[in-house]
Amino acid sequence: MPAIEVPDRLPPAITLPREVLEFAISQHLEEFGESSLVARTWGWILHGGGPGPISHMEWSEFDGAGPPSRATLAAESTADQPPLLPRTPWTELNKARFICWWCTANPEDEIPARFRGWDPRPTPLSWRKARSRSPWVRSTISESLADAHVNG
Repeated sequence: MPAIEVPDRLPPAITLPREVLEFAISQHLEEFGESSLVARTWGWILHGGGPGPISHMEWSEFDGAGPPSRATLAAESTADQPPLLPRTPWTELNKARFICWWCTANPEDEIPARFRGWDPRPTPLSWRKARSRSPWVRSTISESLADAHVNG
């Protein structure tokens, strides 16, 4: 069971199933620690209270004293930290932003590009999708694969 208390009734903005939420919290606490920005983000999403963990903006004037709304989580997922605060490591900051987005996402939603890895090479699955949609991509990929086979 995660160290962050998950309320019996999840806030209305959260779309994740309880089991997924509890598993993610335990994994994130293990990876980033109980005093991390990620831990504070989970606590804020579930219970509200105080300013947003990333932006330090006081959202309660829009959402009241409880957990943040879907719109507030969307805004916090794109927020920057105030410049005078000590900088949070990029991986931790981006994970906190991702959590704000993920908690309100629908299962069919595509992960925004800002949360994907930095490797510009397409994965084999995306190659297959691209190949089926565009003749130009189809020929370019085929040529690249042929070059790699001949020269590799």
